[in-house]
Amino acid sequence: MKVQPDYSYDNAPRFDILLVPGGLGSRTEMYNKTTIQWVKSRMDEVKIMASVCTGALILAEAGLLDGKTVTTHWNSYDRLEKDYPNQSLDNLSESSYRLMRRHVKKQKK
Repeated sequence: MKVQPDYSYDNAPRFDILLVPGGLGSRTEMYNKTTIQWVKSRMDEVKIMASVCTGALILAEAGLLDGKTVTTHWNSYDRLEKDYPNQSLDNLSESSYRLMRRHVKKQKK
């Protein structure tokens, strides 16, 4: 699969919703100053800004999660708590993950 964007950060149109994805790329993009600045600049323009999984690390690096209750992929809880202490971590998803894993194991028996 190949992704070909129609816009760059410089000429992207206004969005109603900005969804910041997670995954392996988020752990490098969170240190990309251009990406972080662009995300910050869009905060006042969008109606909804949200992240999926470790995309929360990008929003945290941009300072957009300060004072908020947040969550991320269970494997990044420690990083989020240690590197971004100005938000409250809700690790409910860890409990959900463990419950789901137990359910899947029971189904396989």
